[in-house]
Amino acid sequence: MGPFTMRRFTIWLARAGLLVIAMVTFVTSFDAITATAAATGAVSPRLAWAIPIAIDGLILVGSAVAWTEAIDDDWHPFPLLTVGGAAGLSVWANVAHAAGAPVLGQVLAAVPPIALIVSVELGAWQVRRSFKRVRDEEAAQQAAAAAAAAEAAAEAALRMSTMADDEQTGADDDHDEAALGWKGRELTPEPEREPHAFRRYAPEPEPQRTPQAHAHTAPVRAPVAAQSSASTSVPQNGVARSDATESDGELMQRIAAYVTDVGHRPTQREIAEALGLT
Repeated sequence: MGPFTMRRFTIWLARAGLLVIAMVTFVTSFDAITATAAATGAVSPRLAWAIPIAIDGLILVGSAVAWTEAIDDDWHPFPLLTVGGAAGLSVWANVAHAAGAPVLGQVLAAVPPIALIVSVELGAWQVRRSFKRVRDEEAAQQAAAAAAAAEAAAEAALRMSTMADDEQTGADDDHDEAALGWKGRELTPEPEREPHAFRRYAPEPEPQRTPQAHAHTAPVRAPVAAQSSASTSVPQNGVARSDATESDGELMQRIAAYVTDVGHRPTQREIAEALGLT
């Protein structure tokens, strides 16, 4: 048996016990008050039964009104005063019925009306707690639903704001393109350029040489001036030599053309032999 089932069983048992106690005490008090009313001559013996119904009935009705006010968190003194007055009168009538009995008998005579009031109030207290629990659960559900609705409304507003910003940004872009004359035009990408062969195969610049190194390599350039009047000759690799004195720019062009033709990085000796500089 789970906790929830045990709790429901306990509540049912308590309510059943309160109902039995209320019925038994009402019957006992009814008998005592009826006898007291007939013995005192308050009413005729045929109508003596109406007195306990009126007194104990006020206890039940006043308690029911007080329950309703308590459920709505609203208290009024009149229902409580009615219950208190009827309870006091019921106890007095029950004790008067045992006037010739010893003290213990008189005390026991006061038990039925007191037990009736206690059982009714215990039942009212349990009902109030049940209603309060249900009301708190409903309030929590309503608060959760309101929070979910507010969150959904906030998300919808955020989406609408984002869409409006995107539309405004698109309109601004269209306006700028129209103002610049770009609207409806496609931009053609620039074709890729192949690097020049000379840049691929050009030899790296040589480090600066000492004066002794320049003096050693000076005769390499000397034949250029000496061959100014010579005829053009074709070496084995097919690179022509110039008859006129070449400038530095022309010499570099010939070197670049040779490097492009051979397809690899030649040495200085190979360049000199190919161009007839030796």
